[in-house]
Amino acid sequence: MIRWWILRNCFGIRRRNWGFDYLDVLFMSIYNDLVSFLSPMVGGGVALAIGLSISKKTRKLKETGLAAEGIVFNLENGDDRITVTKSDDFWSFFNARYPVIRFLTADKVWITGKPSSFAHNLYKAGQTVKVIYNKEDPAEFIIDSKLNTILSPLLQGAGVILLIIGLVVFAGKI
Repeated sequence: MIRWWILRNCFGIRRRNWGFDYLDVLFMSIYNDLVSFLSPMVGGGVALAIGLSISKKTRKLKETGLAAEGIVFNLENGDDRITVTKSDDFWSFFNARYPVIRFLTADKVWITGKPSSFAHNLYKAGQTVKVIYNKEDPAEFIIDSKLNTILSPLLQGAGVILLIIGLVVFAGKI
């Protein structure tokens, strides 16, 4: 359906009930080739870019930041348009609740905010967590957890695999 919309609106080709013409086949072949090549390439590029960004931020904070003990002060909804009636419902996983962390810096200043790392439905209010914060800007902090350590290489690996799939598909079309 989407292919015919593209052909009709971009190339002026109309669908006929009888047979086919060679332009339809040509454009459908080009469309299928582009989609099969570009889909994994774009997905792989996005996953790789996000993984590298998370890795860079985490590495920088772990090298130059200071560690502190924090507490999950509150949980805030990521999207108020999504409502779930039961907390143990399957769809509650998709209702993102982000932790608000409160911790004391080395300069004895209380910081309360959302971490700049991945944190999704993993924490409960009152739970203690280890945070690593930026010395110059304590509001920039991450939760030091195994998930943040695993997430970046996982995204980078998925991105590389998708890029390779896209290249293999492209090489097979040549």
